Amino acid sequence: FLSMDDKAKIPLGLAAATKQALILMHLEYKVRLPDHDFAVAARHKLIPSVYAACVINPDKFTDAVSYSGPTYIAIRSMKHDSSTAFTHGHDLERLRSVDSFKTVMSTPDGQVKPIFIVASDGGPDENPRFPKPLQVAIARFKIWNLDAYLTGTNASHYSAYNRVERRMAPLSR
Repeated sequence: FLSMDDKAKIPLGLAAATKQALILMHLEYKVRLPDHDFAVAARHKLIPSVYAACVINPDKFTDAVSYSGPTYIAIRSMKHDSSTAFTHGHDLERLRSVDSFKTVMSTPDGQVKPIFIVASDGGPDENPRFPKPLQVAIARFKIWNLDAYLTGTNASHYSAYNRVERRMAPLSR
């Protein structure tokens, strides 16, 4: 069971509580802009996309889905990249190679487990009612040869019940 969500956008280069921190960025691609003399604008922000695996205990009937498990955070630059259904699909593919997610997502022979469950807060880049997230889910279903791909969203104003929200609460403070 996987819970995912994009967290609040984090502005760069702005003073926070009378303290200014240095900014260190590493991009795995070369940024090409017409003018090489550009400054980081006040609108430049980072988008953390958080993926939380929730372990399901097969021996329990009630409270079988835990709030603990491995967590993966993909950080994107809002200026050069964005958070879309396709970037989430790419992140899901990347999770298969992350050691802490291998036992949660894969069988011992390396195949994705036949039933894949995803929960999100229902944003436009994650909500299965929209065409692009549905297209990404269908692609994962076919590529991974799944028996079932279940995706769900929380009702409006209930995103606090999303398991990834609870896991990330200490960082929000």
